[in-house]
Amino acid sequence: MEPLTFLVNFEGDSARDASILAAELKRFLQNSSESIHVEQRREDPHTMDLGATLTIILSSGAVVAFAEGLASWLRQRSKASIEIRKQTKVDGSVKTEVVAKGVTHRTVQQLAAQFTSKM
Repeated sequence: MEPLTFLVNFEGDSARDASILAAELKRFLQNSSESIHVEQRREDPHTMDLGATLTIILSSGAVVAFAEGLASWLRQRSKASIEIRKQTKVDGSVKTEVVAKGVTHRTVQQLAAQFTSKM
């Protein structure tokens, strides 16, 4: 099975704050499980920040670890809100679809159930 790729963006934050949150979540997820690969990137290559978008690459078995790590991080950041998009390869091109918007510490467990039921 191909790895799953998700893009995480931070909603409602300044570019600077979103970049800081992205770096923090990246470290948190990488420390929570070796099976989660996280890359931080910039949408605009001309900015000086590290970037506010995380690309998360998971094996199918790492989805639960990702959801649990994300839930734990969001519980500590109760005001944080994220958007998660899933990328899939279709006929050689990459298709991106929004799977969740406004994800908070209260809704991430429902999201984990949704991810695992589609596998």
